[in-house]
Amino acid sequence: MFKPVPGGKRGGDELLNTTLAAERVDAAGGIVTTMGDLAKFASPLYRGKLLSPKSQAFLEAALQGSGTLPIDKHLTWTLQAMRKPYGTLIYKEGDGAGGVNTLMAYLPARDEIFIGFANSFGFFNEVDFMMDDVIGPWVANN
Repeated sequence: MFKPVPGGKRGGDELLNTTLAAERVDAAGGIVTTMGDLAKFASPLYRGKLLSPKSQAFLEAALQGSGTLPIDKHLTWTLQAMRKPYGTLIYKEGDGAGGVNTLMAYLPARDEIFIGFANSFGFFNEVDFMMDDVIGPWVANN
């Protein structure tokens, strides 16, 4: 769907004008990031070193009452909180038709941060997969 950039080549590959791709990306306001950069952001964000205490409480409001949620149910506020068999995660997810699903999750009981990218879109279980089949076994074995 993207047209070649006239005369544009890099490493022998033709460059494409992907300007219209911005309309197809809804994750994080269209911001492009890396796992490393997202981890650098998540650490002070979740551990209370980025925001004032009042703003931190607002950010984490979804945790209030989440301990009584049924397993796999979530509360949504600024962030989301979901109770899992291994504990309650506070998280934010993003996806886009550009083909990526992203998860930035924090397990407060263990002070563990999990960052996940999946290069698939449209199965509508990518985040569940990361929470259940990646984070769950990791927590159980560490």
